[in-house]
Amino acid sequence: MLNLLKVPLMTILILTTFITISHACVDINNPATWNGAIQHNHPWEYKIVKDVVLCNDDYFLYAPYYYSAIIVENATLDCNNAHIHSVMDIAGWRGTGITVYNGIIKNCKVSKYFTGIYSNNSIIENTIINETVSGLYATDSYLHDNHISLSNYGLTCNGCEISNNTIQPYRSYGMIIYNDCAIRDNTINGAYSNNIHGGGVDVRGNDNFFEDNTVMYTASGSKVNGINNNFKNDMFCFSRGRRGLVDDITTVDNNVWNNVTCSRGNAPCSQECYHGCARFSDMFTWEGIRQVGTVYHIIHNITLCPNDVWIGHPRPFHDEGVFNIINKNITIDCQNSVINGSRAWNPVLYVEDSNVILKNCKIEDGNIGITLHNSILSLQDSSIKSNARSGIESFSSKIILTNLDITQHGKFGVMCRNSQCNMSHVNLDNARDYAIYSKDSIISFDTVNANNSGYGIYTENSNVTGND
Repeated sequence: MLNLLKVPLMTILILTTFITISHACVDINNPATWNGAIQHNHPWEYKIVKDVVLCNDDYFLYAPYYYSAIIVENATLDCNNAHIHSVMDIAGWRGTGITVYNGIIKNCKVSKYFTGIYSNNSIIENTIINETVSGLYATDSYLHDNHISLSNYGLTCNGCEISNNTIQPYRSYGMIIYNDCAIRDNTINGAYSNNIHGGGVDVRGNDNFFEDNTVMYTASGSKVNGINNNFKNDMFCFSRGRRGLVDDITTVDNNVWNNVTCSRGNAPCSQECYHGCARFSDMFTWEGIRQVGTVYHIIHNITLCPNDVWIGHPRPFHDEGVFNIINKNITIDCQNSVINGSRAWNPVLYVEDSNVILKNCKIEDGNIGITLHNSILSLQDSSIKSNARSGIESFSSKIILTNLDITQHGKFGVMCRNSQCNMSHVNLDNARDYAIYSKDSIISFDTVNANNSGYGIYTENSNVTGND
């Protein structure tokens, strides 16, 4: 440690002067403090070309359209909590507060510009942006520990790393995300000023990764329009239920897992959220479901939210179903939800080369309720009704049916070809032709009722055992 008692007075003065100069701040309004770090070549722009620490003050800087009040290039601007704001009122917001290229912006407060900060290949951290039309617009940048509020569009990004930001959206989305972004540990909260504001996340591109984010209490939901967008451990929670979590889904091949979502009522998030089930209107809950074009692929075990309705898209006749099981071992618990084929000319549920357990489901309004090829199906405590052709059609498969209502089908209740079909406590009502049609199969049944059908059972080259 330096012992000042043994240092000559002149040396102390020199050291004190050096320390004072090395820590001097820059006052934008005082050119004498710029030391070559700021250029003022245009009446509306201050260009920062060297690392700067601003004096903690309020700077009222005008920026018309297409101009920026401050431009930073290849330098660091530490605002030292200084406030950069426009001289215009809300009706006259113009221009951009700070534009940065290949630089760092930190510890700033920016308000009342059209765009708060525009960033290209830069770092923005620990900065407050409010009362703007577009809070933070960034490409190829790192955005960390920022707070954005009262901005129509909170944060718009392409190719960014976004972490630990807090956003209070005003009229539109908290985040608009294009391509190749990593978004972690952010919060979008629309509840302030005794009202609910803005929307959640609007994904307009591909290859984005969301993890551990919270979106809550916004007036509308979130959108996803792109491919290979991934959502993990995120919470989406709304207090207004007039829209679902996702509006106008046009997604292909997006992945979601271990998320919590809700979109109804006015209770706190912890009370109103669905945990661990898939809800048709909330794509972020589809942990085992992937939408591909107009069909849905079930890729691992799923539990549907209770008493929901899953609606397929009508499409031209095709062997593939509206909902397709494409993995080897799948368990589906519908929790009394309806899977509706929308009268499409194909199966509601299509199973091939798989071992499936299906329970507590209501399958209806397709050409065929379930079609199986080379598979094993255990179907229990469910109903299949109102399909144009058949309830179940089994080809080279094994089916075990327990406690079912299979009713109101245009041709067959159950059709088995080259299959083993076991039925217990099954009601087969109102099939136009046969309640059971069997060819080259083994049929066993216990307590099966076949009422009001054209015929009870048709067999050809089959082995039939059991009790009515």
